[in-house]
Amino acid sequence: MTIKSWPGSLSLGEIAAEFGGGGQLRLSDYYAGGPLVRGGAIGYPYGAATPIPGGGQISIANFYGATRSFLLEIYESTWWTVPFGVTWATVLLVAGGGGGAGMPPIGGYNGGGGGGAGGFIHSGIALTPGESILIEIGGGGAGGGWNGAVGGNGANGGDTVFKHLRAYGGGGGGGGQQVMDPQGYGSVFQCANGNNGGSGGGTVGVINSVSNGGNPGQPVAGQGNVGARGANGLTGGGGGGAGGPGSNGFGGSGRVINIGGRDFGFGGGGSGMPGPFSTNWAGPGSYGGGNYGGGAASNAQARTGGGGGGANTFVFSTDHNGGNGGSGFCIIYVG
Repeated sequence: MTIKSWPGSLSLGEIAAEFGGGGQLRLSDYYAGGPLVRGGAIGYPYGAATPIPGGGQISIANFYGATRSFLLEIYESTWWTVPFGVTWATVLLVAGGGGGAGMPPIGGYNGGGGGGAGGFIHSGIALTPGESILIEIGGGGAGGGWNGAVGGNGANGGDTVFKHLRAYGGGGGGGGQQVMDPQGYGSVFQCANGNNGGSGGGTVGVINSVSNGGNPGQPVAGQGNVGARGANGLTGGGGGGAGGPGSNGFGGSGRVINIGGRDFGFGGGGSGMPGPFSTNWAGPGSYGGGNYGGGAASNAQARTGGGGGGANTFVFSTDHNGGNGGSGFCIIYVG
């Protein structure tokens, strides 16, 4: 609920109906930062946004358009003190996305596995007024590097933590290495598995008939989706997204959650599609997942928890590093 806007009459009783209080009401009971009104609360006296005073002169007019509700967006680790009067909140936690796999320049257009999206939690949580909470925001996982005939897995994203709630970082995409086959078939590509995580990382498909595709990374239950194995000799598997699993070349779709009347999109899986075919293969509604972007794969968008894109084996590229995952975030809503 929100107190009515200026102009018009406003009573102390209407302020109490929004912010609480009982007995013999006094306007001084509603200083910001006191037991009833949180610090930083805003009113709209005469239509202009103005902080409600925390002491000294205060008037009924300070409370036009004021509301007990508030929404916080947190993108870096910080301490937060629960305001007085707040005992319950809805939170959205999104962890950092996994990095995409690096791939060696061994020829062809084979793609490395895309990074998985950071895991997410959307939940109500009980709070104690005055308690201090360390909110940890997970960073994006670094993209995998390459050295000679070896392409490294992407690193997992960092966890985002609020009290006992923990959203797990997305799994890094799987790479591999080219080696000589002991059975005499010539060189073969040994595919690495995608990493497990909030959503699982994708992995490389079978590059030739005597190599085995890797296993895609698995998700944390309730926080994301599985990565994918790429098609034989063509693409890397996309990383799992918050809204769906990865597929051949495509990162899994992201997700949109409405909190406090606002939509927050996040969690696209990283692409495993090799670059010469397209520059936009993170999938529809990907919300931050990294695409192919030149020699190396592209980084995921910051503050989305998206997975980084996987690199490719195209020999004319000079950079075969995987894309970095996107950092996570935390939303707190008190209604």
